[in-house]
Amino acid sequence: MDIIYKKTEDIVPYFQNPRVISQSAIDEVAKSLHKHGFQQSIVIDENNVIVVGHTRLLAAKKLGIDEVPCTVYKDNEININAYRLADNKVGELTQWEDKILELELEKLQGIDVAGFQPKEVEFTPFDTSFSDVKIDEPEVGYSASDLTTQQPITFYLEKEDRSEVMKILETVRDEKDLQTKNNALLYIMRKHK
Repeated sequence: MDIIYKKTEDIVPYFQNPRVISQSAIDEVAKSLHKHGFQQSIVIDENNVIVVGHTRLLAAKKLGIDEVPCTVYKDNEININAYRLADNKVGELTQWEDKILELELEKLQGIDVAGFQPKEVEFTPFDTSFSDVKIDEPEVGYSASDLTTQQPITFYLEKEDRSEVMKILETVRDEKDLQTKNNALLYIMRKHK
């Protein structure tokens, strides 16, 4: 798996991400990134659209991180969407082994662990000087429509025509030094209007 670095401004949230991302989730991931750095890349498709990692991207932006590690998942749209949903869902299917968790948290007393509140275990307060969120504000959630202005366009082509179109878009993308096939399509359309 190859890691590439992308500017946060070039990464596109998936317009139909079914997860609502709370401000507290962003804050907790920001705590983890602040302390541990990026240990998981953001997974994107070939058009820089997020497959997995919406919360990591928002947390990176909160911390003012300009470039993030990414991996590119190259597959068809159906498999990419299946992975996107599976990644979000499978974590819900597990549960904590409370006694073991308690022992692990006891070992970490005095260390702030993202996702765990001080009432669960005594921790020293985390430095939130970068945070501009007030604690008394209501929980804020971000839906996909809040994160992107992109809208989908769907075309149905015969398999051989689709392959030809994709090759043309890749050629234009590479020849014109564009970032995505979406940019190549816009280039072609604007050139021929």
